[in-house]
This record gives sequence, C-alpha cells and structure tokens, in this order.
Amino acid sequence: MSFPEQPSDPQQPNLNKTPPQYGPPPQYEAPQYEAPQYAAPQYGAPPQYGQQHGAPPPQYGAYGYAQQQYGAPPTYDYASWGARVGASLLDGLLTLPITILMVAGFFVLFAGAEVTEYSDGSIKEVDLNSGGVTAGVVLIVLSVVGGLAFTIWNVIVRQGRTGQTIGKKWVGITTIGERTGQPLGVSTSFLRYLLASILTSACFLNVLWPLWSDKKQCWHDMIINSVVIRQQ
Repeated sequence: MSFPEQPSDPQQPNLNKTPPQYGPPPQYEAPQYEAPQYAAPQYGAPPQYGQQHGAPPPQYGAYGYAQQQYGAPPTYDYASWGARVGASLLDGLLTLPITILMVAGFFVLFAGAEVTEYSDGSIKEVDLNSGGVTAGVVLIVLSVVGGLAFTIWNVIVRQGRTGQTIGKKWVGITTIGERTGQPLGVSTSFLRYLLASILTSACFLNVLWPLWSDKKQCWHDMIINSVVIRQQ
C-alpha cells in the first residue's frame, strides 16, 4: 500500500541546497599620476604700440621742417626777408585806424586852442581849457591805449601762443624756437619784442641782418634762439 507524497512546507527552508559561491573581490589598481611637464614660456617681440600689424610707423610733421634723424639738428625752411617785411607791413596796416584817430586828436587839440596874439604877431596867451582841446586829448589817449592793447595782443600774446601775428598768418610764416620747434610762449615773445624794439632803435642794421644770415635771423632772434620759417 503506497502513501501519497507529502507536499513540502513552503515555509521550511531547503537545507540540502548548496550555498552560493562568490568570486574573489575585484582588484583596484591605484591610479598612476604623471608629473606635469613645465616648459619655459616663449615670449615674442614686444608689441609696437600705436601701430597696426604690418603698417609702417606713422610720420609726424612739424612746423616747416622735415623729419630728422635722432640726434641730428632740425632743418627748417626759413622765411625770406621779404616775407618778414611783408608781414610787418600788414600788421602795421591793421593799426592804421588807430593812427588816424591819433592824428585827428592832435588836429582837434590844436584847432580848439584859443590863442591870443600881440599886435606884432607874437603869441601872448594860449587857452587850453576849451572843449575842443578836451576832445583832442581824449582822442589821443584812446588811440595810444588802443594801439598798445592791439600790439600786446597781436605781437606778444597771439604770436607767443600760435607763432603768428595776423600779418604772419596771411603771409604764411611762423616764429618758433629753434631748439623746440614750438611757439615761443607769451613771456619769451614779450622778450623778443622788447629786444627787437631796442636793437632796431639803436641800429637799423638789425632789420637787414636776415639778408645775409644763414638762418635769416635778426639779432634779437639770435639772442633768444628763435627762427621765422615758412609754414608747411
């Protein structure tokens, strides 16, 4: 007589099973680091500031002279004696209204004076208290002040800052320092004007000296190292 097979208990573990086999743990290799290689930096030629790549260096011009090599004295295109005289005449023409005003003042002054004469024609008395005399004096004073103010502005201030009076601008010439190549400045321009007035009053040869001077300079130009050049 046979008995039916008993079902196994699902809760009961199977003790006859073989335990799982695990392989050996994985082997980890330590990372290999290579020492970095440093090379000395290579520097090229220093950049040329203010230039574009492949462009030639800029050429800088100046008042009336060509570009010279370093250490060489500058070469100027000196203004002729005739150009200097022409500029002075033009500056003088600008003061013509002031001169006319002065002449008118003297005319009014003498015309307004009341003169009393003796019968023999000799002068007995001159009355300077009339209105005509006062008007004449006012005109003379205005002309002197106006002429002085214009000369200071044109010859000293304007020429000191720009190198040109109005007459020199019209002619196209410029007064500069021989060493600097720049306008003289107000103080040096005043000294130049003062020296020119003194030397020309003492000897008119000062005005003619540029005719045979290599640099076409007057004496006052030589003293303060100034030259008059043609403007490019």
